[in-house]
Amino acid sequence: MATCESILKFDTAQTADCVEACPVSGHEATMVVATYQLNTNDFSKQNMSTGGLRPSQSGTLQQYCVLTNELDTHGDIRAAKVQDVELDYGVLDAKWSSSPLHDNVVLALATSNGSVEFFTLAETFQAGKRVELLKKMSWEVTLQEDKNSVCGNPMCLSVDWSNRAMTSTSPFICASFADGKIAVWQISNQTISLESEWQGHNLHGAAIESWISAFDCFNPNIIFTGADDCTLKGWDKRSTEFPTFISRHHTMGVCSIQFHPGEEHLCAVGSYDEVITLWDTRQMKNPLSEYHAGGGVWRLKWNPHLPNLLLAACMHNGFQIVSSKSGSPPAIHCHYTEHGSLAYGVDWWNPKKPIMEYQIVGSCSFYDKEFHLWRCNTTITKLLNQVAFVMIHASPLDRLRASSLQAQILGKIIRCFGGILLREVWAVFPELDHQTATISSADLPQFLSTFTYFERRLQICQLLQIEHRSVCFIKQRAQVFIVVNDPLSVLESSRPRCDTQKIRALCVTSRS
Repeated sequence: MATCESILKFDTAQTADCVEACPVSGHEATMVVATYQLNTNDFSKQNMSTGGLRPSQSGTLQQYCVLTNELDTHGDIRAAKVQDVELDYGVLDAKWSSSPLHDNVVLALATSNGSVEFFTLAETFQAGKRVELLKKMSWEVTLQEDKNSVCGNPMCLSVDWSNRAMTSTSPFICASFADGKIAVWQISNQTISLESEWQGHNLHGAAIESWISAFDCFNPNIIFTGADDCTLKGWDKRSTEFPTFISRHHTMGVCSIQFHPGEEHLCAVGSYDEVITLWDTRQMKNPLSEYHAGGGVWRLKWNPHLPNLLLAACMHNGFQIVSSKSGSPPAIHCHYTEHGSLAYGVDWWNPKKPIMEYQIVGSCSFYDKEFHLWRCNTTITKLLNQVAFVMIHASPLDRLRASSLQAQILGKIIRCFGGILLREVWAVFPELDHQTATISSADLPQFLSTFTYFERRLQICQLLQIEHRSVCFIKQRAQVFIVVNDPLSVLESSRPRCDTQKIRALCVTSRS
């Protein structure tokens, strides 16, 4: 399991439940934290006037600037709060539009007063410097008020955009509500219009919280919803009289859903039953796999650059990064436990230039009112030890001797790269006069495909004290092939461990 460590901690002053990193190009330094404060000693005038006894809610929208040195490989970052917007409602969910809307970078909020509110990043100048600050937009949507309700509008519990994978100038936004309703609006020409609204969930005819709604990234007509009735449902927003499917696989309320933004038909679902399920949306009878998180799964976020990594906020069991390599059951990659209460809001930081040596995560917890920035370490020695394939070319040998040579060479390479154990090691023997050994890991770093191995072959071999003519590095798609032409030269190298600092520096300068 990879290690993780705290970098910075901030006091949010109010109970915090949302963290969202801005995905829009040019605005990657912005990360927001939202809070939901239940004021138990104060009751809103609206509720009191209708005989309701619901305490009032308030919240804040806190804007942080997160930066790092692009040449840094150790995960050192700096961050500062640049704005604290006070709200007369609590925020239960927040989502950025993945692309600008009419030149606006837009953030949508699901609020405790039952509305979806919108903010944008507006350029201004402070002390002679250009800064971007959150500014409320004139857009606002809500459901038609139920006149029979004594508590006013039901809280809006989640929001999602339809443009996470496919850019659109007229995207849709969906929301789920505490009375089980689902609604979809379309944004077009700076206006918002309601497209559909329906009763998505109920329990024996009674209203029940619909905790989550999410668009299929590759089909904006498809929406999945989850609720306290323990069901996961699919909908086609063009015809919402009946769901396209109903799954009762989870045994408690379904509270998190996220479709993979890069792999069509893959969807992650989390529940209060402490289980994460991965689904092929073409077959919703049974999940592809399950992962037991040890805590209710409140939020799920796929990594924007490493598609096999899934980030989970697990309420009473901290924040976890789960590896979900195809063909293998999900496994824990990293576990962050430094928060003192419910793990709620979480997101990957999305830097302008992807950093593959480590991942930065922002997370917040509820009752202790804290926002953390932490690092999941993936040091260069660990990454290099997860090379996809090692191909060994040798003179014709019998299979027994070839197998022995391969085992020795693989062991040598593993020792040179830090001695970290690999999950799978196996050999394949084709009929040709060479033998192939394959190393696989649950977490193949994509950054390997960015290495300029042809130019750095000599330097890498020198650091490993291997004759450079014996080894060549071939880059093909997202896989790196190390071809050993002279196995004995590798075995005869006596140095037990490479200089990791030099390897780290070399890899930084090797990126394309």
